[in-house]
Amino acid sequence: GRQARTSAPGGARRDVLIALSLFALAVAIRLPQLTLVPRYTDEVRRILWSVRIAEGGFWPLAYKNGYNGPAMLYLTALALKFAPAVATPRFVALLVSSLTVPATYGAGRALGGRVAGAVAALLLATSFIPVVVFSHVVWAITFGALAIVGAWWAAAEAVRRASPTWLVGAAFLAGIAVQSHPVAAFQLPGLGLWILAQPASVRRPLVRALPRAAAAAALAYSPIVLYQLQA
Repeated sequence: GRQARTSAPGGARRDVLIALSLFALAVAIRLPQLTLVPRYTDEVRRILWSVRIAEGGFWPLAYKNGYNGPAMLYLTALALKFAPAVATPRFVALLVSSLTVPATYGAGRALGGRVAGAVAALLLATSFIPVVVFSHVVWAITFGALAIVGAWWAAAEAVRRASPTWLVGAAFLAGIAVQSHPVAAFQLPGLGLWILAQPASVRRPLVRALPRAAAAAALAYSPIVLYQLQA
């Protein structure tokens, strides 16, 4: 017991160091040609929405297509308030995409240990589409990717700790992911079945928390629902 107590802080520090190193690596890989590749296309319309939000008086519940939520729009608007520059939106995409890499390490660490987490994070850090597209283009799916990885991480912690609180957090992040882009919904059946397949001692407290988890997911997804009701 004493050894576990004394080694835990060292293990946590090691995880933080690994996560920070992975984040720095992800930024270094994604930074070159940030404002040049790919060229600006329909993301300009989204950037203009964020400019309108930053100027005040414009509070959209969703993008005009009706299925992309506002999280990336508001995050970009916040950045533009502090750094009103042409390159700012792409730096937002860069940072959000890069954060997905240490988040992947956290999820993999919770599911299979440090080696599994590091391998998963390195694969994402060097994957072509996340490097060239998600980290350079201000699309809602960039934020959705971070949210769904966070949902898996929180769900893994919920199972590891048999914690309803972590499950509610996972549900909220899953709702944010689907709100950002509906493609994230395809991961939810597998996530739910994995939780239900856990031993009874883990499953029972999590199942009892399902109403709270459903409420958290609904709250996170509510901007899309409200937008559709007003349409």
